[in-house]
Amino acid sequence: MIRKLSLDSVTIVLMVALLTVTALAAGPLHFLDNYLNEVPHPLTRLGAAWYFLKFVPNEVGSRFIAIPLLGIVTLIFAYRHRSWRPIIVSSIGVLGMSGLIWGFKFLFARNQPREYDPSFFSDYGGLAFPSGHAGNVVLFYGLVLFLVTRYEPVRQHVVRRVVHLIIAMAIVQTAVSVYLQFHWFTDLVAGLIAGGLWLRIAIRTDQLIPEGRTRHWWPWREGDFVDRYIRPVSSAPPTNGALPPVVEGAPRPWTVLGSEAEPGRMPRHRAGEDATSPPPGGHVVETSRPGPA
Repeated sequence: MIRKLSLDSVTIVLMVALLTVTALAAGPLHFLDNYLNEVPHPLTRLGAAWYFLKFVPNEVGSRFIAIPLLGIVTLIFAYRHRSWRPIIVSSIGVLGMSGLIWGFKFLFARNQPREYDPSFFSDYGGLAFPSGHAGNVVLFYGLVLFLVTRYEPVRQHVVRRVVHLIIAMAIVQTAVSVYLQFHWFTDLVAGLIAGGLWLRIAIRTDQLIPEGRTRHWWPWREGDFVDRYIRPVSSAPPTNGALPPVVEGAPRPWTVLGSEAEPGRMPRHRAGEDATSPPPGGHVVETSRPGPA
């Protein structure tokens, strides 16, 4: 699976794009970051407008909103389909992107935009590069859309509209974050690419897991729990000479008609004989009984 993921063309393109943006953000694109950071911000002087921009369009990428939404959708489909697949796919995307984002933040230690210095490896211990909010918009809402289309029939025009909505949310969140001086422009571009990278890895992982494999790991699959724990306890011993019920997978009893056994009575088997083979003497018919429901 790791080999196939490493050879995936889309994954390779996104990894190269992320490394390229990182190299450009380290120096060549400082002029662009500084230019966008120094644009006049008249709305930031108005308290109501600042709070609206911060807590409405900017917070669409917040983990406090995206994680509960993805968690609810994941658990619903996991329980409904008795499969660990949705949990595995979502966990790979979330944990992978979080590790990448925070690894880059601590490694490059970029200043915040209000320091007016976009350099890496700052003495102030900044954590600006890359943007986690931008990555969350792509990854979390992309995974929600993927899981819904994976397990439910959805019309194609609805999927296209949701994709356009996610793109619009990413653009608005990027613009607001730059305008409010929360991130440099290259921070947000790198965050969007990181979210797309781990979204692709999560989707590709789902494609590589064989169908039905994760259902065998589910501890309470329909029928297994009842057959394994409840039915053996609730099955009462046969009474009034009735034969025991036939259990699926168990050998059927033989009814011997002849001189060596009375009709309807189980014969005795000699040592080394198979219990499923007919005993000697007389002709043999297999007793037909309905199996368990």
